[in-house]
Amino acid sequence: LIAAVDSVRAPKLAPPAAASAADVAAAQAHVDGQYANFRARLTHLDGEIARYAQALPLAVQRAGDYRALAATRDVAEHAWLEKEQARIDLAGQLASARSERAALVAQTRKDAYDALAEGARVAAASGQDARRAGARGSLLRLTAPVDGTVQQLKLHTVGGVVPAAQALMQIVPRQGRLEIDAMLENRDAGFVQAGQAVAVKVDAFDYTKYGTVPAVVSSVSRDAIEDDKKGLVYAVRITLQQPAIVIDGKVVPLSAGMAVRAEIRTGTRRVIEYVLSPLVQHQKEALHER
Repeated sequence: LIAAVDSVRAPKLAPPAAASAADVAAAQAHVDGQYANFRARLTHLDGEIARYAQALPLAVQRAGDYRALAATRDVAEHAWLEKEQARIDLAGQLASARSERAALVAQTRKDAYDALAEGARVAAASGQDARRAGARGSLLRLTAPVDGTVQQLKLHTVGGVVPAAQALMQIVPRQGRLEIDAMLENRDAGFVQAGQAVAVKVDAFDYTKYGTVPAVVSSVSRDAIEDDKKGLVYAVRITLQQPAIVIDGKVVPLSAGMAVRAEIRTGTRRVIEYVLSPLVQHQKEALHER
């Protein structure tokens, strides 16, 4: 609007890239209305100024003529004073119209600058509010470091309160290798170590028909864990060697949460050892078949 006032041309907004078409149209209509009001008042004042400016020279001439005639007493002095007063009034009206025009332009510019400053203040305040809202939102939003599947969600209530340091969920990475967390009985812990082969049976698929999934022992815990049912057990982590199993000619991806059983291969024995095993166990109860 300031540029339109200075150039006396219709305003044309330069909308920001983020503004919608509806917002731009509304803003342009508002500015057009302000400019139309300003232009109407300006045109009216310009018309009055032109009329006064055109009439003033004639009034000056007429007042001068009557002054000369009054000096020679060809007309009464009162007649000259009337013409002089008319000249003075016309000059005053011209000066007043010009002053009003200048005041109109100055006030319109001031209002435009005030609106611009207010818009900048509101935009700055809105930006600060948006940043504060974004900061608050970031505190309420949890972002997983990996893409995966959520398991064992601890909280299901909307608006629920979470105590500090409480685990909310477990995330199984989608692109990572599937692993099995198994428990190893205390009596078998001495025979299992990292690198041993494992045959994994998936409960959802009959292993006698579809076979097992190859895996390998990744690690065995150093310390035993007390289990309510089995007593002391050791935690074993097993890594699957393939992410899927073939079922009736179709490749079925394995996913986290499937129930499995892991059989760790601790070694091989000759057939005769299996035959003699019951006798050996009867004589030496400290030995266990593996």
